[in-house]
Amino acid sequence: MKILTIDIENRPNLGYVWSLWDQSLGLSQLVEVAETISFAAKWHGKKEVEFYSTYHHGKEEMLAQAHRLLSEADVVVGYNSK
Repeated sequence: MKILTIDIENRPNLGYVWSLWDQSLGLSQLVEVAETISFAAKWHGKKEVEFYSTYHHGKEEMLAQAHRLLSEADVVVGYNSK
């Protein structure tokens, strides 16, 4: 059985607000939407950690590598995952 551990990092939404407390943002107030920016993954029992990011590899390559790893896994264990 192939067990993959993975930690995915996202950046938050960026928007314009009028105050610091009890805010509800409309879509038109968003400047940038949240997105995945990087991940690190490791196969259980192996030492090598694979890391991919939009900064180092570009978005398409990062997502392709995530797809590759997740497709190979029988079980996925995530850190702070939903």
